[in-house]
Amino acid sequence: MTSRAPGRQRGFTLVELMIVVAMIAVLVAIAIPVFSGTSRKAKGMSEVAPYFQDFSTRMDQYQQENGVYPPTIGEGDFHPPAQNAQKQTVLPLPEHGRQLANDLANGRVVELPDVGHTLPLEAPEATAAALSAFLEDVVARPNGRAGVLRADTTPRNSPAGPFGHLDVRWVVGPENGATLISFGQSTYPHGATHENHYHPKAEEVVMVVSGRGTQIVGDDGLDLGAGDICFIPRNTPHRITGTSEEDLVILWAFGGAASIEQAGYVPLPD
Repeated sequence: MTSRAPGRQRGFTLVELMIVVAMIAVLVAIAIPVFSGTSRKAKGMSEVAPYFQDFSTRMDQYQQENGVYPPTIGEGDFHPPAQNAQKQTVLPLPEHGRQLANDLANGRVVELPDVGHTLPLEAPEATAAALSAFLEDVVARPNGRAGVLRADTTPRNSPAGPFGHLDVRWVVGPENGATLISFGQSTYPHGATHENHYHPKAEEVVMVVSGRGTQIVGDDGLDLGAGDICFIPRNTPHRITGTSEEDLVILWAFGGAASIEQAGYVPLPD
């Protein structure tokens, strides 16, 4: 039997080796950013959760020590401790939030204007911009501070309730930081009125801006015109009706109450 020498095995050519190397390089180039982004996201999320947990813990600690949650503060400031506090409560710095946002793959940072804090979040740029605009609008509204308010830019009252058929603007109330006073404007078309009622926990003052109306206070009927002011003691039944062709516009204020809930509202039969 004749023996046969084994055949020569064909190796890779230089061109084939270069193609294989190029394919590996492409796969590595694709995998590295994905792996890096995943790692950054995992790292960011692992840090965000403790950040908010720490923030919540500090807020609760401050409330327990002082009886209230901390007010707005400026960047770099801190909350002074209560007289009976054991230690000072320092809130996280804005730089912490910015750093956490950098650690998120699609991280954005929302600056809280005039507050001295930042909010890291993973969201599209449009979402972050909308949130920033909303916060700027909220902070721009006076809250326990001096500011200019207008009835015509204050939202109208809800259509539900005893005053839902009227244009009532609650200009000053709890949302402005008020605790013992409320102030607003109401408009009554000709013949419009509301049910007779009284407030057991608040006094009221009514001033006519324009038009005319009949103000019932207890058993008395008062004809009011522009510039007239009427005082209504607590627990005193009252109602007002527009009597002029033009709308009756009044300004009103509660003394001792910042809301209708605090003032109390007791309807009476006609």
